[in-house]
Amino acid sequence: MRKSLLVIPLIASALVIVALVTLYPVNTDFNTANSDWNGLTDFAQKTKAVEGSLATLATLYDPQNYTLFIIGPSKNFSQQEVAAVKSFLARGGVVVLMDDFGTTNQLLMLLGVNARFSGKLLLDPLLNIGHPALPVSYWGGKRIALNYATTLNLTDQQGARVIATSSPFSYLDLNLNNHYDKGEPTGPFPVAVELSYGSGRLMLVSDSSLLINSMLNREQNLQFALYLAGGRTPAIDNSHWEENHHAEAKRFLLSLWLIASSPEVKYSLAVSLAIIAWAFGKTHFKKG
Repeated sequence: MRKSLLVIPLIASALVIVALVTLYPVNTDFNTANSDWNGLTDFAQKTKAVEGSLATLATLYDPQNYTLFIIGPSKNFSQQEVAAVKSFLARGGVVVLMDDFGTTNQLLMLLGVNARFSGKLLLDPLLNIGHPALPVSYWGGKRIALNYATTLNLTDQQGARVIATSSPFSYLDLNLNNHYDKGEPTGPFPVAVELSYGSGRLMLVSDSSLLINSMLNREQNLQFALYLAGGRTPAIDNSHWEENHHAEAKRFLLSLWLIASSPEVKYSLAVSLAIIAWAFGKTHFKKG
């Protein structure tokens, strides 16, 4: 009797923990469950984006219906992941790489692409949305707003098409002192380019923050995001971000929920719970 009573507070505690993990908002950068300024909730909702590990997305998703987005990666890419990206491109897919000071250059090197993210901070003291580190750039006749962006180096890269450039007033702040010094390179610089890769296309954007909640509706950023997706559903790689334990726990609970929601598991679980409840009640009744 005493042991059975101990089960009740344990179950209650577990339910409280699950509720806190589920209801407390995620705050990690680029997370699609993060509705704060640095998350991707708005982009994911407006485009009905899917997400998953890079290898899974690149292998299982049809390139004719999905565009692969790799945003702000902070972890290196494995040979298996590089092979999956190559396969996606070989099937005519579009891969969008959005980065500034992350690890995307490693992926470009393994793909055999000569273009690189410069890793130098782009500032514009004249054309910006409130701060030189929030420069306005130009996508044809439209304006897009960047957020602590860098630029792209296209040395010896044949067939590159520049999509967007910074203004002529922009420069690279090489010594990070927030003002222009003699000898620092001046714009315009390419900030978004398109490269042919086999049957597919690589889109490089030198800003990982262009799609976050606080930036998506600035200038023409949303329209630019839709242009990058090319009429396909974005498939967002979530396997190259450093996540805290809360985000990992929330993703684990979501996975469990998706599994439990399947008809086979749902009915099996219902039958199992009914049997357990019957056995527990029978034992409790006998002891009583």
